[in-house]
Amino acid sequence: MFLYYVVAEQDYEMAIKLYTDAINLNPFVASYYGNRSFAYIKTECYGYGLTDANKALELDRTYVKVGTNGVIIF
Repeated sequence: MFLYYVVAEQDYEMAIKLYTDAINLNPFVASYYGNRSFAYIKTECYGYGLTDANKALELDRTYVKVGTNGVIIF
């Protein structure tokens, strides 16, 4: 819940840190990568955003949110 508040407040640097911590604890959750991808895009780190979007899709091909983020990156 705290993480959603961080994103809602547009503290994307903190969101990247927290999602990175979550990924380190469990690297098999597609939404962690998808949400961190969004935060990277918002901080104009497009390469990292694309990498995370691809990883999320690799973990879960039905993760539609990443497909949308990928279109924004391209």
